[in-house]
Amino acid sequence: MSHNQIQHDPNFKIEPRYVLFKIEDIFKYLSKAQQEQLKKIAVKVAADRMLEGKSELAAVVVESDWSEYQQTCDMLEARSKGQPNELQRCYSEIDYLTNMHLNAREEWLKQITNLEERIVNGGIGC
Repeated sequence: MSHNQIQHDPNFKIEPRYVLFKIEDIFKYLSKAQQEQLKKIAVKVAADRMLEGKSELAAVVVESDWSEYQQTCDMLEARSKGQPNELQRCYSEIDYLTNMHLNAREEWLKQITNLEERIVNGGIGC
């Protein structure tokens, strides 16, 4: 199912849960003193997270002008609803096709083995 086929919930909203600055923007728009203040704040937050036993915060950012943005939003919406996303559906289909192929391969191997036994036993008559 493509993102065009997803039933969108009009109440679903992407939450502003993080503060994000592009590193190049920090160097471009902030003075050296502001950059230093920002660095101190970041170090303080990271240190306090560690004191609470939390791991270092890691995230993936997909900007709104990237082609993957809408698909990413759709995947997050599906996840929030407990529904499988497109990637999970693809993996399920791969599993199905792999199992189908393996089953067909087993049948093929049985037929080959049967033919080999007929050849070895002198009962050639394909």
